[in-house]
Amino acid sequence: GGSGEVYGIDVNENNVTIYDHQNGRAITIVTNLSKIVLGYAYRRQKLQEKWSRLYGVKGNRRLVSSLKKLRGKWVKRDVKLKLAKVVAEIMRDGVVVLEKLPKGFQDKVLERGRLKGFDAHRLKQASIRGIQRAIIEKLEENGTPYVLVDPRGTSSKCPICNSKLVPVTGNAQRNGWRPRLVKCPVCGFTHDRDVVGAMNIAR
Repeated sequence: GGSGEVYGIDVNENNVTIYDHQNGRAITIVTNLSKIVLGYAYRRQKLQEKWSRLYGVKGNRRLVSSLKKLRGKWVKRDVKLKLAKVVAEIMRDGVVVLEKLPKGFQDKVLERGRLKGFDAHRLKQASIRGIQRAIIEKLEENGTPYVLVDPRGTSSKCPICNSKLVPVTGNAQRNGWRPRLVKCPVCGFTHDRDVVGAMNIAR
């Protein structure tokens, strides 16, 4: 594309969606970080149950070494860095618009959604802010300009007529990425929630 391109980017726990405003194109890169996080969380719990049953938990070296073998943190870090590289490369020729995510924004999402247990752990560990930070670092490295905008309403407002969108499909992302369709009751515009988010961010 040309040098005047504007890209909106919507970062989620299972995917990153990029909207190329000039060409009206959207790209969704699926990461399925929630699956990785959930997989490690379940396995970690099983290990802890096994070792605490056999030996008791406190100061248990075998438990610590078994947990280390899971290497969850490193797998996630690897995905994050690769993702940031790919995303930054796609948007190298333009200006990138991202949501300004406040510290602790995931805690607010958890409170609002009243998520508990593994769902809460999954969202916390997926670290949307961490993914976004990795992308910003890559943009800076590439010399790609970016701006941060207020995230309020980006995924719930129709990009055509500004009306409030209604969900067509559920929002659960527990089993990895799936399109989450939303529809405008006024103009009929229907699209994936993350694409809508990226479109509104690019505006």
